[in-house]
Amino acid sequence: MKHKLIITAFLCIIIGFTSYSQINYAKENDFKDFIKTKTLIVLEDNMFSVFNGVLKQAVADYWKITEYEFITQKDFEKKKANRSYSFIMLSDAMLDYKGSSYKYNMLNLVLGGKAKNLNEMPDLGSVPLSIYSEEGEDDFNYKVGGVLQFMQFWVNYNLKHPNVKFTDITKLNTENIKEKELWLLKEDLADNVNTIEKIKKYYQGVVKLVTTEDIENAFKQHTENDVIILHKVGPGNNASKGVCWKFLISTKDGRPVYFDQHKINATNPDAFLASDFEKINK
Repeated sequence: MKHKLIITAFLCIIIGFTSYSQINYAKENDFKDFIKTKTLIVLEDNMFSVFNGVLKQAVADYWKITEYEFITQKDFEKKKANRSYSFIMLSDAMLDYKGSSYKYNMLNLVLGGKAKNLNEMPDLGSVPLSIYSEEGEDDFNYKVGGVLQFMQFWVNYNLKHPNVKFTDITKLNTENIKEKELWLLKEDLADNVNTIEKIKKYYQGVVKLVTTEDIENAFKQHTENDVIILHKVGPGNNASKGVCWKFLISTKDGRPVYFDQHKINATNPDAFLASDFEKINK
């Protein structure tokens, strides 16, 4: 069973974009204390969980910032009050924004301590993976390694630049996007920008339409390349309402290079839009 996370306002990755929420965002001392911890990776109770295997492999491949150990949900309850531990765990998050409410799959990175529940634990950079689906979680498994890279980037950046805003980082990096290859899934793009020819009307950088396997391999080969990929979180291409969150991140080190969001309607689907290409083309 996943832990429950309740957020009353949501404006992207759960690292402080919004000024009002129930999340206890990590402060400067929390990031400093985190580096000294052992990170406990909390596995799901379900013995048939595919995600457990994905998370185990991704942690082994990508987690370099602290020592780590895999534990059970029961172990988490026993150890969550110990500040010498930090935790990575999957949770259900109810997120409300601009009249839309959805349950999300959230990968949490939190610091241990005397807290009543997950909401009160210092949040070091948790990330929404997808909107929750009864059909499973395979739609985000290929990006888990990249999410772990981002978490470590975010911690290290905060250690060097305390109290930094996420949007400040993306503003610094957006202008360099055209110097890299932009790898995208066709299904993540709006119809008027779902081919290379259509994209060229709005963006002059190098774009490749790839598969989920290509993106997963790009993260695995991150020391050899600096590819930019899209992490899109939304209710699905057929949705008529809701919010679409769009993040571009580097496979090299997990740094974020672009963020935006839009309300979904008849002219703005749950997808990366022509207007997004125009913004990164500047």
